[in-house]
Amino acid sequence: MKGNIYSVVIVKNGKDDPLEPLIYFISTLEDKTQILDGYRIRWHRGMPNQICFKHLKSNGFNLEDLNFRQDSKICLMVALVVMAYVLSIQHGLENKVEKKKIYKNKPSRLAVSYFRQGLSIIKAKIWSLKRFIGVLNDIFKNADQGKLLYVQ
Repeated sequence: MKGNIYSVVIVKNGKDDPLEPLIYFISTLEDKTQILDGYRIRWHRGMPNQICFKHLKSNGFNLEDLNFRQDSKICLMVALVVMAYVLSIQHGLENKVEKKKIYKNKPSRLAVSYFRQGLSIIKAKIWSLKRFIGVLNDIFKNADQGKLLYVQ
């Protein structure tokens, strides 16, 4: 974070979304074309880290809405949210419903992602901090028995 030089590229949203008319790209690269091509390739391939960032930032946890300023708070919150993300994926895969959306000119895909399925399960389970701690204890007990699913 500190000491790095970042380039920001702002482009019009191709989806013509009135809520998000512009898309912001941040990179340590300097060349605008390289930055845009790099993101385009990652999104086209469905790179797991880009999908994770999408869920963390705007499509699930809305991490950007917290507006933290201190690096230590940002790191702690990102760690907690990434843990919740992994748990969501794990629960989604364990309880998957594979209802598909069918498109004319595109490949079919899940109607509800494993992340969304798992997040719904976790939200239903965690209605208080005490219950959340119990859920974490159960997960870690299962991990000791070799039952925890690792997502890379």
